[in-house]
Amino acid sequence: MQQALTTALAGRRPDLVVAKSFGCAALPWAIDASVPGVWLTPVLTHEAVRAALAAADDAHTALGGSADPVWRPELVRGTRARLQTVDRADHRLEVPGDWKASQRLQAEALAVVEHAVRAVTRETDGRLGSAPTGCRR
Repeated sequence: MQQALTTALAGRRPDLVVAKSFGCAALPWAIDASVPGVWLTPVLTHEAVRAALAAADDAHTALGGSADPVWRPELVRGTRARLQTVDRADHRLEVPGDWKASQRLQAEALAVVEHAVRAVTRETDGRLGSAPTGCRR
């Protein structure tokens, strides 16, 4: 995966990675390249993803649902990444049978992504204002 990313980026370095599920296989590359990320439902049952998240600093945020069998935050104790468990959510970040709760959860997840984008944008060009009010740290 790391070689594929290096080839695809062709010498460019992104300011932020936002990935969902298997896209979180880019986590080891992001840690090595010091690229911050928002990792939605990372597969923490995969050793490389789990080890990378355990080594992550607070430039990384990972979200997973309490009803998702691959969201195992207890496996990355000691990480400095911000871990957020979404109550009752499954791997899709949805609450089965409750579309209103699912919609709220996804809005909250998008607010986390927006906060990360705004933080990176402030660092790179200083044009954007404060974080959205719904964003939690």
